[in-house]
Amino acid sequence: MNRSKGIHANDIFKLGKAPAKKDSRNLKLAVLLRALPPVPENWDFDAAHSTPPVPVPMFGNDSYGDCVIAGRAHGAATTSIYRAIPPGGLCA
Repeated sequence: MNRSKGIHANDIFKLGKAPAKKDSRNLKLAVLLRALPPVPENWDFDAAHSTPPVPVPMFGNDSYGDCVIAGRAHGAATTSIYRAIPPGGLCA
């Protein structure tokens, strides 16, 4: 009776990750870390942006109490304001 060799000895099916390919053009993390600007001692985003540039609506939270949905909508609206995405650009 022939003994099974298992899938590891098969020429068609290969398991696992292939060995890494070394290439001098690969991006090196050490090069990126040297190129970073110095981190400021302190920086307060809220001091520079105390209120949003446009009013943010309630999203029905005052009528329906949907604080989870309204919170998500507020996050999307605030992000779009600071990224200069027009209102409705994320969902429309």
